Amino acid sequence: MAKPSETDQEIIELLLEPIPPDTADTIRAELVPLVQEALREAGCEQLLTDGDIQIEIEKTIPIDWPELSKIVVTALFTVSGGIVLKTYEAIVLPKLKKRFKVKSRKRSRRKKKR
Repeated sequence: MAKPSETDQEIIELLLEPIPPDTADTIRAELVPLVQEALREAGCEQLLTDGDIQIEIEKTIPIDWPELSKIVVTALFTVSGGIVLKTYEAIVLPKLKKRFKVKSRKRSRRKKKR
């Protein structure tokens, strides 16, 4: 599999709202382990260790949208290549949606130099 520096990267922003009794602190503490578990169960844990999927917890913000309210945690997922994006969509995103209220949007796509 190509390294992230050799391929297109997709940056996906997630807005994660805790489902009570969880809090924003719960999301910050459990996000990476939850993704690791989902990938391990699918036999794809190397995507994190190889850097094909990168996770950055950005900030916690108050928000009041019809589909999300209260406090949300924003996280950025950087995925390299189309196959990794499909893996993220098929394995990681459903696992997160079972645990938290999730709103996802693609922020940008950038081509990395070879």
